[in-house]
Amino acid sequence: MTLSLRFETPSAADQVWTVGQLNTAIKQLVEGGFPPIWVRGEVLQCKVWSSGHWYFTLREGRSQVRCCMFKLNALRAGKPPADGTEVFVLAKPGLYEEKGEFQLVIARMLPTSAVGQKQQELERVKALLQQDGLFDPLRKRPVPPYVGTIAVVTSPDGAALKDVATVTP
Repeated sequence: MTLSLRFETPSAADQVWTVGQLNTAIKQLVEGGFPPIWVRGEVLQCKVWSSGHWYFTLREGRSQVRCCMFKLNALRAGKPPADGTEVFVLAKPGLYEEKGEFQLVIARMLPTSAVGQKQQELERVKALLQQDGLFDPLRKRPVPPYVGTIAVVTSPDGAALKDVATVTP
């Protein structure tokens, strides 16, 4: 399916839109151009909000898309999926207008019998580390009562460094 943006007015290039007008137009284009579709992917970072809505990412290979599943549909789906669960979702593409973010609005979710590709790789690495004895409780050392040194490996401009600097005395 191909979509094209058409500007009907001859002076469309000279017209100045507000961000809200642009988001509304794109929302109408996206939501009006697609019927509900089935999508297969691997669930990542599923969060259940106090409202009962689920928010998560669906990924496959190098591609990913944000998803939301509203309370009524989430209740029908049962328990939230664990990271790495491969699922089929019946979804309608949409745009969260306030933030201008593309998302899939999920109506139905069916777990497949498979585990997602990324989760399979994680399990393979964990098994190798287990064979080497790296998860053996006897190898673990107790945390000292007073830590003398903290190392933060991150970008000098990253939020992680600022967070650590803020909370450490």
